[in-house]
Amino acid sequence: MPKKFFVLIMAFLLVLAIMIMADTGERLKVEAVAEWGSVQAPVSRGPCTLAYTNGSFISYFSGFALGMQNVTYFNPATCPDLPPYPFEITDFSFTLYDYGAQWPVVVDVVVYDMTVQGDSCAGPGAELCRISVTCDQATFMLPAVGMVTFPTPCCVNGPFYIGLEYTDPGNGPFPSIAYDDLVADTCTNYFYYSGAWNEWNDIWTPPAPGYPMFWVNGETRSPNCGSTPECFWEPGDPHKMHFPQLPDEAGWDVNATQPMVLADDFMCMQTGPITDIHWWGSWRDGIEGEIQYFVLSFHEDIPAEQNPDGYSKPGITLWEMEVSPGGGTPFDPPTMEGWYDPATGEELWDNHQAYFQYDVCFEPDDPNNFYQDSGTIYWLNISAVVANPQETQWGWKSTKDHWNDDAVWAFWGELNWIDIWEPAQPLANAWGITIDPMGTFLGGFGEDAYGDGWYFYPQEDWWNIWFYDHPFDSTRYKEGMIYFDIFPMDPGQPMWVEVAVNWATDLWSTEFPDMGPPLPGVDEHLYIGRQILWQSDYWEGPVGPLPYEILDYNPEWVSVDVRGWNFDIPGGIIEHICRGSLDLAFVITGEPIVADSGACCVDPTGGPPSSCIYTTQTECEQVLGGFYQGNGVLCAGVEACC
Repeated sequence: MPKKFFVLIMAFLLVLAIMIMADTGERLKVEAVAEWGSVQAPVSRGPCTLAYTNGSFISYFSGFALGMQNVTYFNPATCPDLPPYPFEITDFSFTLYDYGAQWPVVVDVVVYDMTVQGDSCAGPGAELCRISVTCDQATFMLPAVGMVTFPTPCCVNGPFYIGLEYTDPGNGPFPSIAYDDLVADTCTNYFYYSGAWNEWNDIWTPPAPGYPMFWVNGETRSPNCGSTPECFWEPGDPHKMHFPQLPDEAGWDVNATQPMVLADDFMCMQTGPITDIHWWGSWRDGIEGEIQYFVLSFHEDIPAEQNPDGYSKPGITLWEMEVSPGGGTPFDPPTMEGWYDPATGEELWDNHQAYFQYDVCFEPDDPNNFYQDSGTIYWLNISAVVANPQETQWGWKSTKDHWNDDAVWAFWGELNWIDIWEPAQPLANAWGITIDPMGTFLGGFGEDAYGDGWYFYPQEDWWNIWFYDHPFDSTRYKEGMIYFDIFPMDPGQPMWVEVAVNWATDLWSTEFPDMGPPLPGVDEHLYIGRQILWQSDYWEGPVGPLPYEILDYNPEWVSVDVRGWNFDIPGGIIEHICRGSLDLAFVITGEPIVADSGACCVDPTGGPPSSCIYTTQTECEQVLGGFYQGNGVLCAGVEACC
């Protein structure tokens, strides 16, 4: 079983294992070669080549014995033709170094799955493919590079490990795998020591070799692997919504595990039945669970102006179905993704890597299809029912392709919809200020403050310090808090103080872009927004946190405003967060309405009409023996036949 150890512990165990192997006749020692040129792999029929090695040989291991293995992690998502799966490994190239070794030598090319998808450091998992090859000097001895072609398709649906296992029963010594002069990632290459230590380990002992000189060739979406599902959708394929909302590979997966249900709105662009629904999602912590089924539903739209909360949300249920699309088609992007649970507020940054595409398709004449009208806004709701929700949770993936209002969440059985905003890490700036009993500014500071720091605004006697946030954005909003310590400068004198949060208005950012914050002399009522958060005629000690929100837009500049006399604020913090809209990743496709077609009421048993098929009048009356309802009449379930 693959195991991960702390590096120091692994180093100690490796030294111990090598000592044991020396006692049992098994010995593996890295040897450096003074000079050697570069080699290239043979040309393959596979259109995608996966390799780390630069082909410059520099070292080898002496002591490879029966049962020992060396495998390397590869990710088909680095191929230029995406999506990558199913990926067929067509052939594998390698070279062996002769240091007085036994030839020919029998080795097996072995392919392993990952123990944990998205975590190469978890090591090799289940064996997927194996092929035995007898290596001779003419074909595989350095500088020759031999190629092994899989006689039957070796298909993978995610990243994998591939390498060599020594299976020759001879006495050896066996020729060594060759290694290049690069610095290898310890989570990419794994050794398996047989005999004294029957397990994988991911540590190289000094002097460290480079990458094994392995080349993997293959084909994305190979027809030899059954290709992708018949209804698999990829960018460029047709759709019938405003535009496809594609997955944000560095975004968030939002908890949609029952009892959580998420929803996002879309506009139908073509009258007719929805035949395909495609969406993307992933698992909390990258731990894949078992999806028993998804609950999908379509709903009417309740516009924002009809919702007292100020955002649109799903209305009456128009269609609902339980579907089981399987485990989905995996993607393994180079970026990490976050996990977000809007019900609990849990935000896990850089939580997992792999995500999945789910595809559900119906026949165009399926009476269970949902018919939609062009120009109408609908909501798609999704909730995943998983086998063990206490241990595994599934989330619907976010998108960069925002449209209309935000996605919303609710609990099944309640459906009190709440809009979802993208999590964001707060910016924080330290500040301080001192005002004497006469109201004179004595000094202050601000971490990363604009310009001279504190500015005086005589219109209303405020001292102000500006901090940059993010670019002005009318689709986002601002939230944050201010907290500080305050003391009277002279305890024997009267004290009074007010603290406010300020911001540059949308009018300032649109009229004067790239001008910095609105400094003294501008019309404060036009270009500066202000909210007084706290005031007191005497205070000593900590204050806050004082929360604030700027809901209409995200201002480019925020500030702390202070006025009064006889106080010292030796230190305070202003936090400010730019909250962005969060929409979800999905695509709706379907069939257009045919002008000379309509609802046909039929009954296969010869009784009264009981089902509806959308077809032509000729097909309906002469072939199906049904009752034609007229051109353009839709089959909304069986209503057209009742």
